[in-house]
Amino acid sequence: MRSSLAVTTYQAGKLVFLRPQDGKLNTHFRAFDSPMGLAANHQILSIGTPGHISHYRNMPAVAQKREPIGQVDACYMPRDSHTTGDILVHEMAYGNNNELWVVNTRFSCLCTLDNVNSFVPR
Repeated sequence: MRSSLAVTTYQAGKLVFLRPQDGKLNTHFRAFDSPMGLAANHQILSIGTPGHISHYRNMPAVAQKREPIGQVDACYMPRDSHTTGDILVHEMAYGNNNELWVVNTRFSCLCTLDNVNSFVPR
């Protein structure tokens, strides 16, 4: 089975990737400042933290060069970050046209992002 599961741990401040490898569970931990929301589509992984949503893009050419060669199927590299302010991001999901929707608990609304405002209530 060629799949991975990504989960966030708010209190421990980690993003955890879990996948099967050689009949065992393989884990990768990455530190983030209180990660809450997590969303992914085919090419982008977005992580919500206090004040920011960071976007990582899958770079297949980089994945092919990572050890162990031939076993790394994705490598997400940081590409940009959107400053949201303290909106208490909880959940996120990609909708139509790859638009990121965010649960904004500070303002009790669903919102999207744009290049002018911190967030756009919907």
